[in-house]
Amino acid sequence: MCLEIDRFINGIKSTSANYQYKMQGLFDVSGECIGYEVLIDQQRSKEILPGPNVHSDLTFSSSTNYLIQRIKVAIENRRFESEWSGKYLFLNVERSNLCDITLLTRLVELNHYLLQRQIVLVVEVTERNVCGSCNRIGEGLLLLKQNGIVTAADDFDIYNGDFRHKELETGWYEFIKIQSPETKKDIEKLVVFTHLRPEKVIIERVESVSIFHTLLDLQSVFWGFQGYCFDKGTPIYI
Repeated sequence: MCLEIDRFINGIKSTSANYQYKMQGLFDVSGECIGYEVLIDQQRSKEILPGPNVHSDLTFSSSTNYLIQRIKVAIENRRFESEWSGKYLFLNVERSNLCDITLLTRLVELNHYLLQRQIVLVVEVTERNVCGSCNRIGEGLLLLKQNGIVTAADDFDIYNGDFRHKELETGWYEFIKIQSPETKKDIEKLVVFTHLRPEKVIIERVESVSIFHTLLDLQSVFWGFQGYCFDKGTPIYI
C-alpha cells in the first residue's frame, strides 16, 4: 500500500513539473494591456502528459509550487520582467490548496519578489469547491490579505447564484471575475451587481467585438476585459 501511495505522489509531482503554460492579456476600456493571467496551455500539456490525470492533478498544490519556482527563474533570467513590469500578474490557486501553509508562504515570498520589480501579484482563487465549507479556506484567504496579497474570485456566477456570495462581505477579494452575459436578463443582473459591489470587476470570455461593444454601452464601470477578442493566449516557455 505504501508503495502505491509513493507511486501516486511521484506521479503527481511529475505531472505538476511538466505542465506547459501560456499567458493571456487583460485589457482596459481603451484596449491597453494592464495585466496577464498565466494559464495552463492545455494543448501543449496534453502532448507531453497524455495520461488521464492532467486535469485532476491540478487540485494538488504541487503544480502551483512548481509554477512559482519557474516564474522566479524566468524573471531572474530577464525573461518577461520588462513585459510584466507595471502590470498585474494573475495566478490561479485552487480553493483546496488554501490550507497548504507551504504554498501560502511561497505566495507571500513571490508577492514581495514581484513588487520589487513593479509587478502586482493577484492570487485568483478558483470556483472549484471540493472541500465544501472547510474553515481552512477562509483562514488561508485571511492570511493572504494580512500579508498584502491581492486576491480575485474567479468565475463568480452572478447569473445563477454563487456559493461564495457570503465571502464577498468579508472584504477578502479585491477583484471579481465574471463571464460575459449571454441574455438580456444576464445584462440586467450584471449592471445591478456592479452598482452594488465595491470590488473591481473583470469581464471574462469577451470573445467578439460585438460583445465588447455591448459591455461598453452598459452604465457600468469595469476594471478590465479578458477573452479571445483581445488575446488568444501566447505560449510561454518557463
